[in-house]
Amino acid sequence: VGFEYFFWTGLALSLLYFITMCFTTVGKLESHQISERRKNVLLTYSVFLLVFLMFHGGSERLGVILQLYSEDAVSQYAWPLERIILFAPVALFVTSVALLKFWYILRPKAQQGQKKKDSHKSSLRIIDLMTLMGFIGALSIWPEKIGVLYALFIVLAIWAINRLNNFYRRLEKNDDWNLN
Repeated sequence: VGFEYFFWTGLALSLLYFITMCFTTVGKLESHQISERRKNVLLTYSVFLLVFLMFHGGSERLGVILQLYSEDAVSQYAWPLERIILFAPVALFVTSVALLKFWYILRPKAQQGQKKKDSHKSSLRIIDLMTLMGFIGALSIWPEKIGVLYALFIVLAIWAINRLNNFYRRLEKNDDWNLN
């Protein structure tokens, strides 16, 4: 599908991944440091690609909801000017954030003074990402009636992950095991 409908975007995204992975071996590093760099780049690129493609597809429905163009104008993955204007700022922002994160991962001194990530902060980011995915997913099937069920399950999933996050945070602090 990508080859047929968004060839140049797919090619640019593939080149970004290839070039970034090539830079993981630059510098005098031990094999475990190269492995850690690659894992960090892979995770960052995966989240970047997920968000980029979500907004890539979500821009189609958002423009229809905002009545910037008709549903027929974007059939077969067409890109009217209004859709490009809607998607371009998001694409630039998401790509800039990913490039900044790649720069941080690949710079030589990043491995030396790297702090351990706060697990609470990471889990909050996962919850934010799930919320964003739920919003884009609900937006993409709007105004279908199944959208209500979709939104209900997303809310349930976010509630559950939030409860698990709180449970594990209390467990780390050696607080009581009460789930309330």
